[in-house]
Amino acid sequence: MVLSKEAYDKIVRRYSTLILTEDDAVDALDFAHDILNAEADATKEKYPYATRTIDELESAAFRLSCMATEIGNEDFSEEG
Repeated sequence: MVLSKEAYDKIVRRYSTLILTEDDAVDALDFAHDILNAEADATKEKYPYATRTIDELESAAFRLSCMATEIGNEDFSEEG
């Protein structure tokens, strides 16, 4: 991730009642990923012509999945 570990830790501290471990952060991103994919699927079904919205939802879900993997692997920038 381009985000530094220090910047990440600062964000985690703001959500200290929700994120107690690295797994909690990954779970939160996985939850948001699943919500975005479910919304994309529902949009495809109800509004199949809304391709821009569908693409944006799927792109955001993919990025969250990548970030969850990077956080799980502690792949942070070395810069502060």
